[in-house]
Amino acid sequence: MQASLDAENEKVAGSEAKKLELEENIQAAEVALTKAQSVTAAHQAELNLACSATQAANAELTQAREAQKAGDAAQALAQTDKEALESSLVGDLVKLKSGDVGDATPDVLYQKLEPLLLKLELDASLRSATKPALLNTPMGRGVFDKKVIEELENSFTAKVEQLNRVLADGQPATDARVALVAEAEHKVADA
Repeated sequence: MQASLDAENEKVAGSEAKKLELEENIQAAEVALTKAQSVTAAHQAELNLACSATQAANAELTQAREAQKAGDAAQALAQTDKEALESSLVGDLVKLKSGDVGDATPDVLYQKLEPLLLKLELDASLRSATKPALLNTPMGRGVFDKKVIEELENSFTAKVEQLNRVLADGQPATDARVALVAEAEHKVADA
């Protein structure tokens, strides 16, 4: 019976040793899990920072592109207005002033000129006197009509000069917007 008891005690001792070994393995696994969770958390934090940086860079790029688009549109509008005013200054306005309207009627030439008058800074009295002054023949114009036409020409010239300055002053801003977009694109690529 003692032999049987000793055999059972050996089995218990073996089980106890196996239990200790398993507990040590569990502790080692828990330590490894904690380390892995710590590394995962660190990587997640890095990922979150990278995502935030990418989102910020993309937002900056979008904003830079919108600013560039708006600035370019303003420059294009200024260029279009300048060209239209210059064309009318040497075209329709000269024809109406000289009375040499060719095949067109003065009314048709005035209608082509009228939208451009809205781009000029004319006071109400000059604006209302423009049509009658331009539609009169040169011989039928009085001193007042001639003064109205002179002021109108001066307004056209002043607006063209103003738009020339806007375009010239706008070029550095255009260049700055292009550089800002390039910088933002670089940040997106690096993020």
